Amino acid sequence: MIQDRPFQRIADEVDRRTKQFADMYKIRKQTVEHPWGTIKRAMGFSYFLTRRTENVRTESLLHFLVYNIKRAINIIGTRQLVGILQG
Repeated sequence: MIQDRPFQRIADEVDRRTKQFADMYKIRKQTVEHPWGTIKRAMGFSYFLTRRTENVRTESLLHFLVYNIKRAINIIGTRQLVGILQG
């Protein structure tokens, strides 16, 4: 460990945890990072159009809603989804 760098102790701890939980990070990469990449690249939401925390939060929730609807259509189909939504 190099002591002359600020925050080196924290960086070393992060490296240790990353190595310790490598299997968990691999699963996270497969399950969590994929939707983010799809939302950003395939759907074109690479930056926020709004400002202020409340507006950005609302915009991101709309991105996730669109992603989830698109995913549901791909899994069960449009007709079945419409039937489910109609009750």
